[in-house]
Amino acid sequence: MSLTAFSDQRTLFKAYDIRGERQLFTTEFMTALSHALARCFVQHANPKHANSNQVVIGFDARHHSETLAKHMASSLQAHGFEVIWLGLVTTPLMAFWANKYQGHGVIATASHSEPHINGLKWLINSQSPNSKQIQKLYQQLSSDPSSHTNKINNKETATATPKPAQPLPKLIALSRQEVLTPYINKAVEALNSINKSRLAEIGSAHKANTKSVGSALKIVIDCLNGSTGLFAEDFYKSHPSLCSEVIMLNANVDGDFPKGNPDPMEYNRLHELSAAVLQHKADLGLSFDGDGDRLMVVDSKGQPLVADHLLYLLSRVAIEDHFTSCSCNHADSCTPTVIFDVKCSHHLPALINQAGAQAQMSKTGSSILRRTLQSNKDGTESHNLFAGELSGHFIFNDGHFLLHDDAMYAGLRLLNWLRYQPETLAEIIDTLPQMVSTPDVYLPLANYSYDVSKDTSLPDVEQGSQPILNKLSALCQKLQTNIKDLTPSLPADARLTCIDGLRLDFSYGFGIIRSSNTSNSLTVRFAGDSLSDVNQIQGYFVHLCQSINEELANQVANIQVNQ
Repeated sequence: MSLTAFSDQRTLFKAYDIRGERQLFTTEFMTALSHALARCFVQHANPKHANSNQVVIGFDARHHSETLAKHMASSLQAHGFEVIWLGLVTTPLMAFWANKYQGHGVIATASHSEPHINGLKWLINSQSPNSKQIQKLYQQLSSDPSSHTNKINNKETATATPKPAQPLPKLIALSRQEVLTPYINKAVEALNSINKSRLAEIGSAHKANTKSVGSALKIVIDCLNGSTGLFAEDFYKSHPSLCSEVIMLNANVDGDFPKGNPDPMEYNRLHELSAAVLQHKADLGLSFDGDGDRLMVVDSKGQPLVADHLLYLLSRVAIEDHFTSCSCNHADSCTPTVIFDVKCSHHLPALINQAGAQAQMSKTGSSILRRTLQSNKDGTESHNLFAGELSGHFIFNDGHFLLHDDAMYAGLRLLNWLRYQPETLAEIIDTLPQMVSTPDVYLPLANYSYDVSKDTSLPDVEQGSQPILNKLSALCQKLQTNIKDLTPSLPADARLTCIDGLRLDFSYGFGIIRSSNTSNSLTVRFAGDSLSDVNQIQGYFVHLCQSINEELANQVANIQVNQ
């Protein structure tokens, strides 16, 4: 079988999931993919489990996801796996249930992408695959004996199922309530554990001046017509001490996403939530993306929190809850690490350090952050406590709940923390360093023409986006050894980071340009203490990008700050 049979599907295999145009998920491709994934589950069986033959499967709100999930379930049954069918769920709920079995799980989801995009995420032994494993999975498609010639123009959906010679293992279908109740109970248990230490601290004699527990809050939740619409109201109402009233927006699950893409980070997507918070005089608003692993927040003034500020607040939640229950009296050996991705602002590391943790920059990618959190430092008590991304992925690693980016749980932890604060959320935000920033801008690589024949330094690259990425990588290497000669106007304190694209930090701001993990794009962001700072930093990047591609440099120059 030639790998070229699925050459068009090559673009589906992203850095940490499979995602792309719906028409690419053909019957032939899904057959080959499901068999290849089944072999991965078999090969990576957890030795702690005598019979690692169970897989949980679910799907998100978008059209065709259920079809993909059913096809995957049939193929896994044909390989001898017992399937626990979750139905329509969030990605964190799939992870929660995978963890209750052998750690294997699959969800058909394209997260916050456009309605015509489909995708798959999976866990093996409760861990997400890395980019190398995903690419290896693509290579394995060539050895699947059940694969057939790919027909890209065939719009038939993946409904065919394998026909095993022996009876299929059973499929256990859980009801919505059966899926939700253990998840709610675990969250209640987590807060009870956290609050036990909090209340003990308040009651102790030397903490007499600590603020008492505050009253419950009125909240508005916007599910953006995604999967959380089935679960969010019940989840938050199960915590009456935190939520006095829960007002729902766009809770009807609709794969057409009539209000727009289920992405709370998109420009204007929080306007409806902001208006509802003001209308109902609520304390704050929460918004979740399509598959429930990303969170954005609006304060009582109707103002969306800057993503950097939200990441900092949730890291404070983790840090303060950690020290409340920590028995090491804040010794250096107990200092936790908080991880943030390269797209976050220049203020964030200092704020994290001030809160009592060690700040650590990471590549972007929620699965990358999850894997990093699972590795403790040098076997000491110091450990990776929390991680967050600018895009709204937040992961607690304090042992109270599942180690996964779960938007509903992150929102719950924020509400719980606010009960113990003397200020409102809006008042807390007003104390944080203010800055001017651009959004996280996506510049499609397809927009940039590139003539490889004129570039003798890139003799073996393909036409298309790869030369641009190669030039960006080469520029990073040159800057690491020759930054002042290449850009003599840079201030002396400029700091270069090349762990994921090209990032420059200054005392007054930062800028970054990097390759997106989820689309054929470059992502660019600038932030500074003032508009003039942003303009200056942007100018440095325009100059650097001119050595890559003139069209790219013009696009970077035209990026505007958030209004």
